[in-house]
Amino acid sequence: MACRAVRTLGAVLIALGVWPGGWSPVGPSTAHAQCPPYWNRLGVGTTAAIYALADYDGVMYAAGWFTTAGGQEAYCIARWDGAAWSAVDTGMNGYIYALAVYDGALYAGGSFTTAGGSAASRVAKWDGTDWTAVGSGVNNTVSALVVHDGVLYVGGSFTTAGGAPASRIAAWNGAAWSAVGSGADNTVSALAVYNGVLYAGGSFANAGGAPASRIAGWDGASWFALDSGTNNTVGALAVYNGVLYAGGSFTTAGGAAASRIAAWDGTAWSALGSGVNNTVSALAAYDGLLYVGGAFSSAGGASASRIATWNGAVWSPVGSGANSTVRALAVHNGLLYLGGSFTTAGGKLVYYIATWDGPGWVWSALGGGISASGTSSIVYALTVHDGVLYLGGQFTTAGSLAANRIARWNGSAWAAVGSGMNGNVTALAVYDGALYAGGSFTTAGGQAVSNIAKWNGSVWSAVGSGVNGAISALAVYDGVLYAGGAFTTAGGAPADYIAAWDGVSWSAVGTGVNNTVSALADYDGSLYAGGTFTTAGGAPASYVAAWDGTGWSAVGTGVNNTVNALTVNAGFLHAGGTFTTAGGSAANRIARWNGTAWSALGSGVNSTVVALGVYDGALYAGGSFTTAGGSAAARIARWSGTAWSALGSGVNSTVRALAAYDGTLYAGGSFTTAGGLPANYIASWAEHTISFAAGGNGSLTGSALQVVGEDCSTTAVTAVPDVGYHFTGWTGDYVGSDNPVTLTNVTADMTITANFEINTYTVTFAAGAYGSLAGATPQTVNHGANCTAVTAVPNVNCNFTGWTGDYVGSDNPLTITNVTSDMTVTANFASDTYTVTFLAGPEGSLLGVTPQTVDYGANCTAVTAMPSVGHRFSNWIGDYVGSENPLTITNVTANMTITANFGSRIHTVTFVAGELGSLQGDTLQEVDYLADCTAVTAVPDAGQYFIGWTGDYVGNDNPLTITGISADMVITANFADHPPPSGVPPAPRLVVGIASSESDDGMIYDTGDELLFLL
Repeated sequence: MACRAVRTLGAVLIALGVWPGGWSPVGPSTAHAQCPPYWNRLGVGTTAAIYALADYDGVMYAAGWFTTAGGQEAYCIARWDGAAWSAVDTGMNGYIYALAVYDGALYAGGSFTTAGGSAASRVAKWDGTDWTAVGSGVNNTVSALVVHDGVLYVGGSFTTAGGAPASRIAAWNGAAWSAVGSGADNTVSALAVYNGVLYAGGSFANAGGAPASRIAGWDGASWFALDSGTNNTVGALAVYNGVLYAGGSFTTAGGAAASRIAAWDGTAWSALGSGVNNTVSALAAYDGLLYVGGAFSSAGGASASRIATWNGAVWSPVGSGANSTVRALAVHNGLLYLGGSFTTAGGKLVYYIATWDGPGWVWSALGGGISASGTSSIVYALTVHDGVLYLGGQFTTAGSLAANRIARWNGSAWAAVGSGMNGNVTALAVYDGALYAGGSFTTAGGQAVSNIAKWNGSVWSAVGSGVNGAISALAVYDGVLYAGGAFTTAGGAPADYIAAWDGVSWSAVGTGVNNTVSALADYDGSLYAGGTFTTAGGAPASYVAAWDGTGWSAVGTGVNNTVNALTVNAGFLHAGGTFTTAGGSAANRIARWNGTAWSALGSGVNSTVVALGVYDGALYAGGSFTTAGGSAAARIARWSGTAWSALGSGVNSTVRALAAYDGTLYAGGSFTTAGGLPANYIASWAEHTISFAAGGNGSLTGSALQVVGEDCSTTAVTAVPDVGYHFTGWTGDYVGSDNPVTLTNVTADMTITANFEINTYTVTFAAGAYGSLAGATPQTVNHGANCTAVTAVPNVNCNFTGWTGDYVGSDNPLTITNVTSDMTVTANFASDTYTVTFLAGPEGSLLGVTPQTVDYGANCTAVTAMPSVGHRFSNWIGDYVGSENPLTITNVTANMTITANFGSRIHTVTFVAGELGSLQGDTLQEVDYLADCTAVTAVPDAGQYFIGWTGDYVGNDNPLTITGISADMVITANFADHPPPSGVPPAPRLVVGIASSESDDGMIYDTGDELLFLL
């Protein structure tokens, strides 16, 4: 419900609305992160919390969720000039959580969508005269504002600013929005500037895409973490004495203990003594001290009610503090201003805002404050009639209206029911189209009545002559109205504690019971009565009995103490009271009867049950207990049929009446707070069931079934895809892709499904040099599936060498199976290579590389044939024939084997005849190494003489045979015309073999004779 829907009469509210988080007074409603099902206060009930304060243009501005200030209409924002309150135009239609002054104007941020009656999405600008939107604003709640380097920074739970992505933080330069890096992954709740750097605190775990636990810094270009941050939400930031202070709900900072508050000196975290014992919501430096506000009740181990100071070394309380949470602190005109959900400060009524005069140590209220009140005293009874909720009890006003002991609420405003009664109304019921009220009064609408009266929609009238004592219960059974209480006569005739009214006259119900009837209910064809009696119809009936229209009967063995309430749900009669056994078995203050036997509801509750009601199919119990099922449940609890659960933080005093109206559960009693916030004697509980489900191929983390309040938020739920699948979005009553998702502004039951699809991957094949591919590339392949085959095709005279990249192997064609990620695979090729092998024949070796691998068409490196000593290279044979040495094979196109052949070394021996002679024999000889040449004879001309050999041989052997030749030789035969020197042998003799014994001169020689010829 918007702020504008709330109407005021003078200084007080007369409408129903919503308060964020837990139990709350009723007032204007809007989204608030992760508030549980909540309580509302009715009409004048408190709708007054202040969340933000700011000094603008010499005036203090207060903002939050209220509709009046100092008796003046003021929707969610008001200004205090030091003497009186005034409205800021027509205000907003939703919560304001932050205020800041920028570029000569006041900026407000919150969950509103209009400002001054015009559209303004969560942030608006006030120039002193009019409200204007800030561009197209942001798409979700703004929680914090700060000015830094000429820019307004905005933090909250939004994901877009100006229509563009901006995750939880954005910047406004006066003309346009911009993101702050990639922002944070969850709500930014606080902003501050320290040492020229912007700091953000909140509930996020990452900033700029990197870990930053609940606090981070922005240096203008990038986000950075502050050590390991804190272990829970940072909700407030402030600078004091050159140090940045952070407050919130955390218990560690930088990994070390720091209870809800810590200091960051630019390098490391430190605790502030033992800190405080509950959430810190506000921080401010004032008068040389750091002031700390929140929900705590102790600081530094000593009592400090919601506000305390830190002087750098020790904690101190601030007077007697406030009676509820301090949510905002600001300094104006030398005073410290406090805003919050408190109604007293220093023991004085101040209504949600106060000033602290440090030197005087005195709390002061500001004019009439932001005021609201509710019905006074106690609400005893609730019922619905003609579409209206009726309340009966011990009060004289409802809203600002006189309403004596009875009032009605139509969902938006209070109204009196005639002039009401002169005594308490403790029971209400509808019978025969009229409202009946019972109690301890003697007049109704100015007419004399006796403890019971009838309202026909216009006037009150007596119900016969009534009864002679208080009525505690009314119920309709078998077409008759039954009344139970402490009376003994009805219509002037005896009727012990219970009587029947048929529309004309009273009658006794048998002989009645022997003590007070406190509760009545129609179940399974009988009227059941509960109370303090021990007999019914003269027979034993322990605190509960049944009337079938003709006689009384006990209900089993009954219970062992008073029954205060009866109701029917899920086929059972439920009884609540002070008893601890039912049917002889343990049943703590509550039990159920199935028509034949009693049974307990779990372990029950730890103190009296006064009221029972049914809402949304569940049983609700109210009373003075503080636990249900062994767990905390302050005066009210829900029984699901199998287990107990609390309703937020409950209420602060007894719940005496319960009723469902207009889709909401209402509770009345003697309490003054619900959910920790003021709610005078009447509150409503609204809730919605949010069911999250996982579609196929995924699951959820977080609470899949949540119960949240009207306009509140769920806790985060994360869609977790199975391996090989991915989350595609939420469908059902919410459509989106945020993951995790937190639903805000919940206004109805919702069923939401997380959807998943199989992952697809891109498999890209690439061809390296010397080749190409045959087959599809790239390919889109489902998780776990196979790609289609791809073949690596080498160029001519090239070859495929294998796949590399995200797959390594040599299969060709290649089919990659069980694909689970994107892949890039390259086919590698090489030119064909050939082996050129050189071999050495006998008597030689090779110099160079052999064998050699040579690319197609390339040249091998040179190889030299090296003959052994005394040998020579002859030639190459095989796949190459030739005598080049060294040898380089060019343009290799095949494997080759080439052999070097060697032979003995051949030396040339040259014989030369000098003048005056000649030679006989082979004068040019090729002789193997170390072999001998054939003999050569030096033959002098006639009359000449051989005188010796010169050159590479010197001597006078003749004929001459050179032995052991190891080199080429040139040898000259020398001749002279004189005999050789002494020692030179005479010229050789010529020996001629004679073939015939007869010579030309007639001489006869025998065969074998030697002849000496002189030449």
